Amino acid sequence: LHVLRRRADVREELEGVLASASVEPVPTSRPPKGTPKCAAPPPAGTASTGPALLPKRYQGLAVALFRTSDGFLVLRGKSQQANHEILSKAASPFDYWLHVAGGPSAHVILRREFPDQPVPEASLREAAVLCALKSYRKDDAKADVLLAKVKDVRKVKGAAIGSVAVDEVERTLRVELDPALEERLAVRVAEATSSRQGASKHTSAAKKTPKKKGRA
Repeated sequence: LHVLRRRADVREELEGVLASASVEPVPTSRPPKGTPKCAAPPPAGTASTGPALLPKRYQGLAVALFRTSDGFLVLRGKSQQANHEILSKAASPFDYWLHVAGGPSAHVILRREFPDQPVPEASLREAAVLCALKSYRKDDAKADVLLAKVKDVRKVKGAAIGSVAVDEVERTLRVELDPALEERLAVRVAEATSSRQGASKHTSAAKKTPKKKGRA
């Protein structure tokens, strides 16, 4: 049941976040003989069709979305409330949670598709840098970032919003901060509110008007 629910989440993410991406996926194998050739991808620098639609499960959360160079989705809380909600509303137990060691920072989630999915070192370090850039170490050259599985991170009852206890830290990543990384990995998103309002108006306008009875 958990696997089916996770697959549904992944489909939603792909439809919402990547729907407007201009980057073409790299084929992992040759197409079968006789398969029609696809059109060539747009040249580099071509503008995308617009911001992607934010998946429903993330709407209402104050989070910034990023995509690592290996394709992993990364979420970063923008407020204490978002940091508090991100664990329960936007993460699975086997996702990775990151937080700068020794002081305040944003909470960061690196999403995985299944429990044993390996994550390349490059993606882990990119997520760590994104975390450090929104922390008390943001102006330093380097920072130490804690990495743990979400299942080992729990909210502390009665503590301040955003406070957590970590039962097991998997490792600590020492990373060099690169402010330009945010721009390179950022995923532009748009809320669905305006689309829903437009659809509602269209539906109202489309209501049938009663036909006038003609004379016999």
